[in-house]
Amino acid sequence: MERQRRTPILSADPTLISLEIIIIFFTTVIYAIFVGRYVGPREPETMGAVMETVAHVSGSILLIIVIVAGLFEIGGELMLRFTAVIERTRAEGIAEGKAEGIAEGEARGEARGEARGEAKVYQQWYADWERRRKEAQEKGIPFNDPPPPKPENNNHNP
Repeated sequence: MERQRRTPILSADPTLISLEIIIIFFTTVIYAIFVGRYVGPREPETMGAVMETVAHVSGSILLIIVIVAGLFEIGGELMLRFTAVIERTRAEGIAEGKAEGIAEGEARGEARGEARGEAKVYQQWYADWERRRKEAQEKGIPFNDPPPPKPENNNHNP
């Protein structure tokens, strides 16, 4: 099985990049709300509170981007590794199942072949016994040979 290559984050699926941007946006907004609630009571002027909040948020935006992008990258790598493990396990299970199926098929084939062989031998043996009985009957000779025993599990009725 060939290992799948990871694509860099900037050439990833556009829906994933959009999702990352949305997560970064909401994380930034939530962080700004928390910072604003912390800074607001300390700063008497509204503009001063806004400026301090923006300073905190702009200083941490890079960290937020790195964390979110890193989580996506780590998550993607983990998914690829687990997918590879699952595929390998699945392939081993399929190979094991095939081997078991082949062995079971061979065993069934052998059993059927033996049953057919026994039935054929019984038919020949019975035909020979029947021929000898008729010959003895035509000649008027008493025929005391017992009929051949039927093999087990044989549905043949002579």
